Amino acid sequence: MRFRILLAVLLGAITVLAGGIAEAQRPGQRPSQQQQQQAGPSFVLRNDGSRAIREFYASSPQDNQWGPDRLGAEVVGPGQSFRLQLPRGAGCVQDLRAVFDDDSSAEQRNVDICRERTQAFRNAEPDTEVTVVNLGQRTLFQLFLRPGNAGDDWGPDRLGSGTVDPGDRETIRFSAQGQCQFDIRIVFDNESAEERKGVNLCEAQQLVFRPGWTTEDQMPTDAAASGAARPSAPQAQPAPSARPAPGPAPGRPAPSGPASGGGTVFRNQGSAPIVRLSIDPPGAGAPGPDRLGDGVIGPGSSLSVAPPQGLCVGDVLATFRDGKTARRERVDLCDGAEVSLP
Repeated sequence: MRFRILLAVLLGAITVLAGGIAEAQRPGQRPSQQQQQQAGPSFVLRNDGSRAIREFYASSPQDNQWGPDRLGAEVVGPGQSFRLQLPRGAGCVQDLRAVFDDDSSAEQRNVDICRERTQAFRNAEPDTEVTVVNLGQRTLFQLFLRPGNAGDDWGPDRLGSGTVDPGDRETIRFSAQGQCQFDIRIVFDNESAEERKGVNLCEAQQLVFRPGWTTEDQMPTDAAASGAARPSAPQAQPAPSARPAPGPAPGRPAPSGPASGGGTVFRNQGSAPIVRLSIDPPGAGAPGPDRLGDGVIGPGSSLSVAPPQGLCVGDVLATFRDGKTARRERVDLCDGAEVSLP
C-alpha cells in the first residue's frame, strides 16, 4: 500500500513537470520577461501623421550609423501602430528616425524605449510655398532645400518625380518648421549642380535660376533679377551620401546688366523664349545693351529686369528665339505695371 501511494505521487509530479515544459514550448505564447531581456527591448511605433512611415531606424546614440531599416517590408500607415523588437544587446536608450513616403523624415534623440513603450511620430505638414523659375539652358532635375542649421543632410528632392524645363516654372510646398534661412542645391539633367547658402525664404517667394547662379552673392528673385555681377559665393559642397553625387557646378559666367534699385516685370506671352531685351530712352534709334545677359524669358514666364539708371520712360525691344521681335514705345518703367510681350 505504501509503495502504491509513493508511486502515485511520483507519477503526479512527472505529469505536472511535463505540463510545465509543454506550456513553456507552446507556439504563440507571449515570451517571458527573461526571454524579452535576452531578445532586446521592444516598443510600439505609432504613426500620428498624415503620411505612411516607409522606413524606421533605431540605433545607439554612440553609433554614427543608423543601421538597418527596422520595418523591412512593412509600412505603417497614418493612424496605425507596429510593434518593433530590437536585437539582443540593444540598450534602452536609442536614437529613432522615421522616414515617410514623401522622403521627409523625423527624428527623436536619446529616447528611453524601456520606459516609454509607445513612440509616436508625425510628418511635418507643408506650410511654405515658393515658385521655382528656370531661366537656364538645361532642365532642372532635382531641388534640395536644407535649413541653415541642418548640417550635411540635404533631405528629400523637393521636385519629386517632376522636372522644370528651361523657361518653365514650378510651385513647390514644404514645411519650413519655423525656419527662414535655407541652403539651396539644384541639380541639372547632366548631373551638374549649383548651390546657394543662406537664402531667406520668408522674403523670397520666387527663386529664379539662371546661368552663372553660383557666382552671385544673393539669390535672384522676381523682385531683383537684374543680372548684375556680384562677388563669388562659397564653392559647392558634395551631395549627401544618401543621394548620387552630382558633378561639379558648371563654370558659366555671371549674366551682365546694370545695377538698379528696382525693375519692371516683363511677361512672355509668345510661343518662343525671349533671348534678348533692350530698354532705351525714347527715340534712341539703335537698341542698347541686352538686359537679359545669358538668361532668357520662357513662354508664359515673367522676369523683373532693371532699366538704365534713372530711366522711367523708355522704348523696349524684345527678340525671340525664332527671330521675331516685339517693340513697345514709351513704356512707363516706374509704375510697377507688368509689360506683356509680344
